[in-house]
Amino acid sequence: MLKVVIADDHYPVLEFLSQSIPWTDLGCILSAQCSDGVEALQYGQQEMPDILITDIGMPRMNGLELIEALQRINPDLKVIILSCHDEFHYAQKAVKLGVNDYVLKESLEVKVMVGLLQELTADIAKQSVAQDRSKKLQRIVDQSNSLIKTDFISTTLSGMILNGEQWISEIAEHGVDLIHQPYMPVLLYPNNFQALKHRYQTEKLFAYALENVVREFVDDQHAGVSFRYGKEVYILFPFPKSLKINQHEIIRGHLAVLQDALKRYMNITISAIMYEPTQSPMEMKKALQILLGAKDQRFYAREGSIFKWVPFDTTQEDIFAIYQNALHDFKQLIVEERIEQTEQVVGEWMQYMRDRRYSVDSVLSWLLKMLMDIEVKYSSLQHFNTKYTSELLHKNIMELESLQDIEVFIGSFIHDKIRTASEIRQQSYRSEIHEAQKYVHTHLHEKISMEEVAVMLNLNPSHFSRIYKSETGETFIEYMTRIKMEHAQEALEQSDRTIDQIAESLGYENTSYFIKLFKLNSGYSPKEFRFRK
Repeated sequence: MLKVVIADDHYPVLEFLSQSIPWTDLGCILSAQCSDGVEALQYGQQEMPDILITDIGMPRMNGLELIEALQRINPDLKVIILSCHDEFHYAQKAVKLGVNDYVLKESLEVKVMVGLLQELTADIAKQSVAQDRSKKLQRIVDQSNSLIKTDFISTTLSGMILNGEQWISEIAEHGVDLIHQPYMPVLLYPNNFQALKHRYQTEKLFAYALENVVREFVDDQHAGVSFRYGKEVYILFPFPKSLKINQHEIIRGHLAVLQDALKRYMNITISAIMYEPTQSPMEMKKALQILLGAKDQRFYAREGSIFKWVPFDTTQEDIFAIYQNALHDFKQLIVEERIEQTEQVVGEWMQYMRDRRYSVDSVLSWLLKMLMDIEVKYSSLQHFNTKYTSELLHKNIMELESLQDIEVFIGSFIHDKIRTASEIRQQSYRSEIHEAQKYVHTHLHEKISMEEVAVMLNLNPSHFSRIYKSETGETFIEYMTRIKMEHAQEALEQSDRTIDQIAESLGYENTSYFIKLFKLNSGYSPKEFRFRK
């Protein structure tokens, strides 16, 4: 529905128009009736109308001043003037302001107003279609340009530059003028990408979203030129030679603004590694390759950091010399269920690695062996369920890209083992209890009743209820609800799914009932929980 505002200091006119015009039939809604220009302007600043019907002579602010003020906010505003003035200079001023129609009150008729409004609504509809078409075409152009730029940077990295002049000419088509000034290459890369993949589902979707934000805050601001490469983005910043201006600080400022925008719009943290300004094709290619291959320096960089590339030497010490000590510390955390000390112990070992700078490959091999050893030990215990297979563990570890990623992963792994060990310790190891809990974990998406689980176990429902409460200290329904609410919390934190979708995925047909259970278990409503930070 199109929003219409009427401004007139004559109440009979307001009443006549509001009651006589079939607003709904015209696809309109009468948003406000204002008695002077100031009131109409204040309303328009809060909720801009699509159509303004205004008198000229009004107290505090006349109609022409009102039109001029609102058009500064919305140049596409449609306007009909109602006036007692038929002098030429009023009409001339209205024409300059682009007023659509000028109606004298003495000849005001409902049929005339309806006809004018029909014309304006039709114009707005045509304008909307044209704008949509223009936006669609612009998106196609942007996507095409993006693919061309990505192909250019990929070819530069993997191929040979046989003709330097031609390469400079090609990159100039993308806005990089290497003939007149050097450019500083910067590589942006996302932190904790393993978690981001779950949120964005595919790397392509994430890369597309990242590219759009970078383009808005870099390319569109003429601060630099961006090139998407996989899930990362190169930016070439112009670096004119100047003794008075610190170009490094200017570029750091642009990157800080971009980091803030990505945090606000995508809720992601990125880091940026910078190279020295270069101007020749071969130097630029070398710089781009060095930034891409600086995995050891990037591995030890803190999340959200902006830093310069430097030659980065790793230690020749054997990381497996500390293997048994670290394995002992991590196992003790699990055996003694010291969940509150996990962060400290893991953090101390990560700092030990940071100080010595082991190579990335050796750290990942060390970590894979250690967690596999722990996994094998505990998966062999009776009733110890695991969510990791050797293949999944290997895949997850190989995707870790920084020491901070590893620290988070180890902490989560140990917490998972401690929780499982605690559950085993608190139960009597009766197979019925284990099978009932396993059934919950494997049927989370379904509506689960105690009766169906009892039937599955070949037990009388009343008997099953008694032994479950006796062995675990909580009822089966309490356990099932707690596990489902824990998964709901994870979904709220790690995905953009709606509350209805989360409730349905956990077997709750009634969203209101799900919300009630969630609040009883967490102390928050799902909406409060998602935005509590």
